[in-house]
Amino acid sequence: MPLQDLHKKVFRRFLQGQPLKRIEDEVQNFLEADFYRYLYMPAYSRLRRAQHEGHHTVIISNSPSFLVRPIANYLEVTEWYSSEYLTDEKGTLKEVGSILLGDGKANYLQKIIRKLKTKREKVTAYSDSMIDLPFLYAAGRAIVVNPSGKMRKISEEKHWEVI
Repeated sequence: MPLQDLHKKVFRRFLQGQPLKRIEDEVQNFLEADFYRYLYMPAYSRLRRAQHEGHHTVIISNSPSFLVRPIANYLEVTEWYSSEYLTDEKGTLKEVGSILLGDGKANYLQKIIRKLKTKREKVTAYSDSMIDLPFLYAAGRAIVVNPSGKMRKISEEKHWEVI
């Protein structure tokens, strides 16, 4: 199923009409109680090392902002960008606004490169997904995280690091 269809199907089935505040509270409860045990430690260690070295760290995710924002805050990254779900005037979720895919991630990465006045070669991108190939190509260095078979094969062909 295409990712856009998955977002819309999950939204209609589970999220449409739900108060955003209630969902945000549940996400926060999960982060406080259980999130740490779900972190993929090789990637988490790289993030912490980059932060310790003073790097500009960013999460660019296909997930909706009500998930990405609190995770970004929890991980103390410099900035984040994600898919957006829209609410009505009462604060209930009404529709999928925008879905961030690989091309959108690549475009955002290019904006960051321009904003920071840095070179593409100094940028490292991490992903585990085939849809992120444009994003990985937009970075100077691509690292593939816990990939599936097809993504692992591409990583090997491109000589990308796999963690």
